[in-house]
Amino acid sequence: MKFLTGNKMRYFNIWLVMLLFVYAIRGLSAEEDLFARQEYTCYRIKDGTMHLDGKLDEDFWFEVPEIEIREMATGEALPFSSKAKIVWDSKCLYVGYILKDTNVYSKAEKGLDYRSRTKPRALCGLPHPFVKLFLDPDADGADYMEVHIDARGNITDLLQVIPYCNQHSKIVKPQVSRILWGWDCEGIRAAVYVDGTIDNPEDVDKGWSVELAVPWSSLDKITAGKCPPLSGDRWLVSVQRVVHTDTRIYGSWPTLGIVDSHIIDRWGYLVFSDKKPERLQLKLVWVETMPQKTEKQIEDAVIKAKSLGFNAIAWETNKWEAFIYACRVHNIKHYGIIQMTGLRESDYLEKIKYQVEQAIAKGFTGLVFNDTESEKADNKAMAEFYETMSKYAVSYAKSVMNRTVEIICSGIVPLVKLSGKDDIQTVERVKKELQVIKKSESRTIQIYELGLILSSPKISKIITDELGGNQKIMFSTQKRITGPLYDKKLTNPDD
Repeated sequence: MKFLTGNKMRYFNIWLVMLLFVYAIRGLSAEEDLFARQEYTCYRIKDGTMHLDGKLDEDFWFEVPEIEIREMATGEALPFSSKAKIVWDSKCLYVGYILKDTNVYSKAEKGLDYRSRTKPRALCGLPHPFVKLFLDPDADGADYMEVHIDARGNITDLLQVIPYCNQHSKIVKPQVSRILWGWDCEGIRAAVYVDGTIDNPEDVDKGWSVELAVPWSSLDKITAGKCPPLSGDRWLVSVQRVVHTDTRIYGSWPTLGIVDSHIIDRWGYLVFSDKKPERLQLKLVWVETMPQKTEKQIEDAVIKAKSLGFNAIAWETNKWEAFIYACRVHNIKHYGIIQMTGLRESDYLEKIKYQVEQAIAKGFTGLVFNDTESEKADNKAMAEFYETMSKYAVSYAKSVMNRTVEIICSGIVPLVKLSGKDDIQTVERVKKELQVIKKSESRTIQIYELGLILSSPKISKIITDELGGNQKIMFSTQKRITGPLYDKKLTNPDD
């Protein structure tokens, strides 16, 4: 992406980027880095604002960040979009699931209590879709609760007093009981909303959603710390979904690297907060001028972007494997950049198909259309063009490649452009633009470009302050990638 300094700005780029989690896990040392704990900020809501009906239509659900549930072992997209969100108040922890599906059904017998005390009556033993919640309230890895909910709102709850698959299991004899089926999560409630017709395979459904309420009073006895928690407390959590088509497919957040729900050492941290949710959810920085000859240079750029407060990077680099791997290790989203300049309109669709295929094959997080000319960003015709191209990309990924793709229309998303200047006017302009965007309804911001940001200590500080970054990350002694990322030579399918 090149910017001109004259009075005229060339129209030069229409870029794409699509949201898909990376899926390859290679090498033992790489695996150790890859499964560093992920975090989800659980925001507090006002007491009395939750109405448990399964619809997730209260205002706060639209303000908090979402979790994407992906294939448990590989991190690939599930056949159907699967999202989760978590909030809390003084009485309960609330978990919401938003689940796309074309055939919503349950194999549970009507009128039967699936909060039974024997495994044969558990929902997980039936050949149907359901969601799961795993929660270790004090994050000690020693005991945790497990909840299953099906599309009719049936619940199975149990307590694991001795975990299967973390460091504690090494001292446990196989014959020792691990599960308390008789444990009761008192007061637990679930509401389900079906967008379609349940148990009717003849029609096409849109999906189903769940709102789950877990009372703090039911968790107090298995929590070593405060319950309800205090702001800043960290529990362990994994939200999961089982998709049942011809086969059973397990999905989870975080990705666990193996089809086993009980890998506690790879669950994520649930970080409680009593602050107001941050509206900006995607903070993307473009990279063009950063050095990229070595894997270390690639990783340094990723770490610097994260330290400034960014959670996503768009970078066109030949060392795409090193870039993706570094982003995964440091928990930051990674976007490829697609050049469509100079194409005839008749070639647009073929170009999009090719780039979607390449992005999925390489493992990029997603795709974004980008137009950097401000006068075109507000143009109605250009907005319609982006919408048309986005729908095509989503449709192609789903129908041909069986992937759920979220497209960002970057030409419509707010963009802050840096010119390399460091004068007072430029610094004030950048600060004002950032503050205006933060107060707007936009959930996404993009800034061009990382090298230009780092060349100005003043602008770096403003961006760090406004985006909630921490420049100490840049100089921390956190574990870095060492040695070759892969046994094989890094190659690019485009070469």
